[in-house]
Amino acid sequence: MEQNLPPERLKIISPVIRELEIEIQPEEVKKEYEKVVDNYVAKARLPGFRQGHAPREMVSRMFAAEIREAILDNLVPDYLKRELEALGVVPVNLPTVKSLDFDLEKG
Repeated sequence: MEQNLPPERLKIISPVIRELEIEIQPEEVKKEYEKVVDNYVAKARLPGFRQGHAPREMVSRMFAAEIREAILDNLVPDYLKRELEALGVVPVNLPTVKSLDFDLEKG
């Protein structure tokens, strides 16, 4: 089933190692970003603001690294699982993420 993928998306590294490129649509990333920021706004405790009432922009700026990490933790495993199922591939080991090109501003 691996032969049906475009060659640039699936690379055969060795008889037992494959490298798969997965692209997550910007709309999905933006939707997840909104959910994660909403969660942070609801839980954030910032000086001068009641819990859940801090400005959204301030929360997203102060917790930018944590928000980015949460987005990746939520999206990458789901998309990887879908791709592997579509290929009919059952990994024998946990897949690793080699590199990420992630920029909310570019989309």
